[in-house]
Amino acid sequence: MRGVMTIAIALALPDAMPGRSLIVVAAFTTVMVTVVLQGTSLGWIISLLGSGARSEQAALMTRAEIMAQITEAQRLAAERLEPDAGVSPALLDQFMQRARHA
Repeated sequence: MRGVMTIAIALALPDAMPGRSLIVVAAFTTVMVTVVLQGTSLGWIISLLGSGARSEQAALMTRAEIMAQITEAQRLAAERLEPDAGVSPALLDQFMQRARHA
């Protein structure tokens, strides 16, 4: 979809307009360079720079840290539950055991 508007506007120019063919060629060339050339070389540039693997690893570490924080918050919330809060003691014990092993 990128570049469609550029080419459509260039082709919508009246045939009698001076320089129309140059505008159409320039629009088509610009779209091809920005879409095809950049699109096909982007993966190569990222692998050359090596930043993709590091950012993915950092994102995975962040997810792991977030999951650890969520698990800890759940465990603390379960510990603060009153015995008569309407939660089955057996269910609460089972949850606490799973939280300790997570």
